[in-house]
Amino acid sequence: MERNATSEGNTCVNVDVIVPVHNALETIRETVESALYQWIPTRLSSSGGGHAEGGEQSLNCLSTIDIDVAVCCHDDGSTDDSLKILEQIQRELLSLQHTSSDATKTTPHPTPPEGASRRICTRLLIGTNEDGVARGAGYARNRATELRARNADPLSTPTQSSVSYLCMLDSDDIMHPFRIAEQLSAMLSIPEDGNRRERTLMGCTFDRIPAGSTWHYSDWANGLSDERLLLERYREVTLLQPTWFLSRTRFEELGGYVEAPHPKTIESGGGLEGNDVGKDDDLKQKSSKEKSCRRYRLVHARHDTPQTLRLAEDLRFFHEHLRASGRLKLHRTTEPLVTYRHRAGQSQSSSTPRKLLLNLRVMAFEDTILRRTDSRWSASDFVIWGAGRDGKDFFKSLSPDLRSRVRCFVDVDDKKIAAGFYANQDLGVRIPIVHFSLLAKNPEVRQKCIEGDVSFGRIIKGGKKEIPADIHIGGGSKTKDGTTKKRPKDDNCDGGAPNAAKKRKLQHNLGPKDSKKLDVDSLPTLPVVVCVAMYRTNGVLERNVQSIGRVEGVDLWHFS
Repeated sequence: MERNATSEGNTCVNVDVIVPVHNALETIRETVESALYQWIPTRLSSSGGGHAEGGEQSLNCLSTIDIDVAVCCHDDGSTDDSLKILEQIQRELLSLQHTSSDATKTTPHPTPPEGASRRICTRLLIGTNEDGVARGAGYARNRATELRARNADPLSTPTQSSVSYLCMLDSDDIMHPFRIAEQLSAMLSIPEDGNRRERTLMGCTFDRIPAGSTWHYSDWANGLSDERLLLERYREVTLLQPTWFLSRTRFEELGGYVEAPHPKTIESGGGLEGNDVGKDDDLKQKSSKEKSCRRYRLVHARHDTPQTLRLAEDLRFFHEHLRASGRLKLHRTTEPLVTYRHRAGQSQSSSTPRKLLLNLRVMAFEDTILRRTDSRWSASDFVIWGAGRDGKDFFKSLSPDLRSRVRCFVDVDDKKIAAGFYANQDLGVRIPIVHFSLLAKNPEVRQKCIEGDVSFGRIIKGGKKEIPADIHIGGGSKTKDGTTKKRPKDDNCDGGAPNAAKKRKLQHNLGPKDSKKLDVDSLPTLPVVVCVAMYRTNGVLERNVQSIGRVEGVDLWHFS
């Protein structure tokens, strides 16, 4: 397809919209046409440029930028008519170009949106799996990024492009007509010093179809500051994948998405040692380019299988990007730039096992925080906040050597604390559970706990608190046989139920690996991982966490 010549003195920027397609019959036309129908808004066409919402960033003027967009769709073994629809759209575009003197009229949308200045030149490129076998979204996205090079005209004069970007989109989502201009302008506005621009993964705000679906998630994701994007990265992928915009150079440096082996390879048993995919370098990266350079891959040695490598490609790439000194940025606009379709039970994310996501997030946390040599976490025991399901699941998912560094659980629930320990017979561990305020660095906060003057969360249930018998608070006296002498009621507080220790006659044996008694005076020095969901307690959890005096992102991370 003939392209527009670059205007004299202008810079050409290539933007490839990457769309993996698998059985998207009902939505693919709307998705592709939204990507083909792109404009530059007036406010980004003038020499003054524009501002992001709230004026937080001056946007780059696009008046001297020629944008060449290729909508790159790779059909991943669809069994419906998705591919036929793509080919039909391509024929329609060719027909429009041949009958029009204006090369930008390549889609059946003659009326520009309100506030539009000029049309962006677009085209559609299509790829397919030669054998028709589905390989997964990561594989399809990787192949889609190759379509521009594969469709280059060898007889044409190469366009001088100093920059090339990738714009991610799912086959059932919709792009706002200003999306490419907005995100490109915002990206070009990032200073190049320290390679900041190239290391940036940019998202944008989105809305949903149907309107209001998963509103809690949407409000959270659209409302995160750039600082919170990083601080909450172990809770979720903080930038929604269909809103991603990044440099092609960055994508290639990271090696693209993790790919699963071909199903026929799996059936024949080739390339695998059972299901221990973490030991197979070819599974971690299949392309010849990447075999020559070892890159970090979020592939779990114990829990990933050839089948699971088809899943969670966004989570894997997200953490691989961050581990390689990646930056995150959310481009905020008055109108959302992507409409994200919610189809309950039909998306890949909804079919991805929760346990797989947990194990991958824990692996990322281990590799980036717990094992990082320049971090205080690497040489320290640590505390898990939350003795409920999330905290226990986090503990069980840790590597054995890191589980041994968990000093205790803390909680706010009387019953959990009164039990004294989390015991897991399979793992052979008994981990103390104490009240969270014993983590406080501020002596006044700890003293209030000891005096029973506690008003955190929901723990006041009348009466003073007592500590399980073998948990020692510094300064307590010892009996002749070395046991801890029980303190008066007003000297005990870990959030347990009134007189719980006395009633239950807790005489816990921590076992040979944990024979030392828990000295809670050391707890204020330990880093903490919070395994209780944020934003669901009207601020109670957040105030409790603030009270212990940790620095989020340094010696405290939220995980749930």
